Amino acid sequence: MRSTILIRNMTDLSLKVLRCLADGGFHSGAALARAFHVTRGTIWNAMRRLDAAGLEIYRVRGRGYRLAHPVSLLDVASIERSARSAARCFEIELVDIADSTNTLLMERAASGARAGSVIVAEWQDHDGGRIRHVWHADVAGGLTFSVLWRFAQGASSLGGLSLAVGVALIRATTKLGACDVRLTWPNDMVWRGTKLAGMMIEMKGAATGPTAVVFGIDINVGLMKPIAGQINPAAADLEMACRRKLDRSAVLGMVLRELAQVLGAFARDGLGSMRAEWDRHHIHH
Repeated sequence: MRSTILIRNMTDLSLKVLRCLADGGFHSGAALARAFHVTRGTIWNAMRRLDAAGLEIYRVRGRGYRLAHPVSLLDVASIERSARSAARCFEIELVDIADSTNTLLMERAASGARAGSVIVAEWQDHDGGRIRHVWHADVAGGLTFSVLWRFAQGASSLGGLSLAVGVALIRATTKLGACDVRLTWPNDMVWRGTKLAGMMIEMKGAATGPTAVVFGIDINVGLMKPIAGQINPAAADLEMACRRKLDRSAVLGMVLRELAQVLGAFARDGLGSMRAEWDRHHIHH
């Protein structure tokens, strides 16, 4: 599949170049080569990878390269503004590329990372089995992130946790203006029957607690339409559901805001009334 080729070909340099181009101006190959201490041929290869990822790049002799259309790259300050007061619950780390944000955060958890640690990647190289299918988060079009939360209880007492996270996703997307978004068992979110987001939960701890839990979440925010048709199973994006353009940093901040509330409530009371809320939003309700 084309998505697999894109994943294998994306590099740190490609994303660094994309960050330069995101200002909307022209950048010469020579200037980019100097900035990154590489050859112009290496910059040319980075541009080819961005082309292959579906980004349209203008090439003008004497002026250089420029994106044909603006892209929204992630920004920690913007994420925190969107999260509002909930931002104090999180410590956000933005990386360009990760094999798996879940694996990386589980390693950090084992080393004592604080509850609320978040790793968000502009590009994930490998889905880690998260969604059990090839998942292609469009360049600057999706969200791929993991959140660490710590519970005093053992894993056996955390039944229904994935449902609670689903409730947080529904609340966040509804506040963003999404319509017709539904949940499926056990960990996907769909729009009009097509996949919009997926989640995977990993836990580690003693039988009686405490337990470290990492939530890995992927959300399609604004896929390029040709690529959306290539994902298996069929994929939707949040902009379709909201009928407007969205800023990915603002979306992530909103999701974190709702996660902080839901996870705090779950730690105190378990699934409780959130089960009825999940049921109301289930695809077969």
